[in-house]
Amino acid sequence: MHFEGNADGIWDWNLKTGAVYFSPHYYTMLGYQPNEFLPSYEKWKEFLHPDDLVKSETTILSAIEMLNSFSVEFRLRKKDGSYCWILSRGKVAEKDSDGKALRISGSHSDINERKLAEEVLKKNENKLNSIFKAAPVGIGMTSNRVLLEVNDTMCKMLGYNRDELIGNNALMLYPTVEEFELVGRENINK
Repeated sequence: MHFEGNADGIWDWNLKTGAVYFSPHYYTMLGYQPNEFLPSYEKWKEFLHPDDLVKSETTILSAIEMLNSFSVEFRLRKKDGSYCWILSRGKVAEKDSDGKALRISGSHSDINERKLAEEVLKKNENKLNSIFKAAPVGIGMTSNRVLLEVNDTMCKMLGYNRDELIGNNALMLYPTVEEFELVGRENINK
């Protein structure tokens, strides 16, 4: 197999013989030289983050059994000891005369930057949710002037519970239709 120029690490696993192939980029994305270690299913499991083992192995073995393609995210240990997030995709590439899987092939994509960005986004989201919930002022979020979210302070100020506000037109928050329309015009002109 030869996959020059592919940004992904390519792998191939012969289920009958146990032979495994890892492309050069499979190694280098983990900080190793090509062929620095013998490719094997056991080596993949050794590098796998312990928290990701059950889900990853279950997904892959189920795909083999059901002859389905799969996609799973997990962390692999790099040569320097750090972990890198990987998106592994694969499918049965060859079956025997009884229809059982003989070979499975796939790719590993480095998704570490995306996962790190997701972590930062999640932290920021949690921070904003904390501020939203604890704010001493009433806050409501709308889209097309329909209430999508309100904090507890707003509910207390207005005398409604959350379910009575969410999904309703923001008109219910204004003393008159004229004031509601005036605010709407001002927001459009901004």
